[in-house]
Amino acid sequence: MKKTLCAFFILIMSPVVLLADLQTSVDLTLLVSFLRDAAGNPAMTFLAQGDVGFKAVMVPDVKAEVVFTAAFMDTLVTPPEDILKKAYIKTKFESLRLTAGKTRVSWGDGFVFNAGDVIFGSMTPVADLSASLLRDSTDWMIDLYYPLGDFSFIETILLPYSPLRTPGDLLVSAYELRYGGRIVTKVFDMKLETGYLFRNDTAAHIPYIGVQGNLFFDVFLNASMDIPAINPSQADIQNGLAVAAGLFRMFSFEDGSSLVIRCEAASYPFGIWNETDAAGDPLTDRFGLLLYPEIAYAPMDILSFQLRGMINPIDSSGMVMVGTTFSIYQGFDILAYTWVMYGDTDDSFFGWDRQGDIGIAVGIQYIY
Repeated sequence: MKKTLCAFFILIMSPVVLLADLQTSVDLTLLVSFLRDAAGNPAMTFLAQGDVGFKAVMVPDVKAEVVFTAAFMDTLVTPPEDILKKAYIKTKFESLRLTAGKTRVSWGDGFVFNAGDVIFGSMTPVADLSASLLRDSTDWMIDLYYPLGDFSFIETILLPYSPLRTPGDLLVSAYELRYGGRIVTKVFDMKLETGYLFRNDTAAHIPYIGVQGNLFFDVFLNASMDIPAINPSQADIQNGLAVAAGLFRMFSFEDGSSLVIRCEAASYPFGIWNETDAAGDPLTDRFGLLLYPEIAYAPMDILSFQLRGMINPIDSSGMVMVGTTFSIYQGFDILAYTWVMYGDTDDSFFGWDRQGDIGIAVGIQYIY
């Protein structure tokens, strides 16, 4: 009888013990937006977006994290395969670190534009400028990290699932695999990074190189080339060249306020430099220049203002967003945004007289 009671006690207490070894996190945002629809009439949308995460913290050299995410607008808008945002195990051995599962790795530098991000791609405009992280895509991978010193390492990666594959197919063809690696080191107080990714799904070689340092501002410059693996022409090589650059600095003042200045640029040097050459297709148009400016000012810890823009100077289009965040309690914020697009209706990314060309959003956010 005693053995039975002990077994029952252990059974009902095991979830409590498991939870004691986990860090939980919740990020929930509720937004109501007032905007114009495609016909120019006033409309309203409601968005509920949330992340729930669990991170194991019991063993210092082994970490595991699982994050679920979902967005709801009248119906679930998150694709089923994206609901599981992260699910990975990171193990630290004496001479290397292994990461396996679904997560994000950051190759290259850049908050919005990053030619060195050959895995996820960060050279197209972002439509939602209100998010705290404008690039947060994840993927399944096996990643090996070999430290070479305090500021140097080698990293290799294998990504089994092509973004072009049909979800639900259990078999992964060897012709869909992506794999590569990078080397990062420090030269004359500058970070030097170079790497390579081979994409079987598109049969392309993608090398890249980048530098990052400090010249009063934190600055970066990186470039990549998307080269067809089979009989590439000179035009193919030129069209595959991508360059990104940017600067960033945070100023902290004696009264406790802070100011953030950021500006980034993306360029396809052999891309579209004349508006008449654009097809108006955001999936195929590669412009010679795109800009992302940002200014953020926080007069106090509980209040901040943001001005962000996404600008295409080639076709004179873009979007400007002004936002404010007011913290009532720790982790609980009131949000307010307003945005406006400009440009022609048929421009590639932004323009007037299209759905959502102007609007206001208010809401709340809770982060635990």
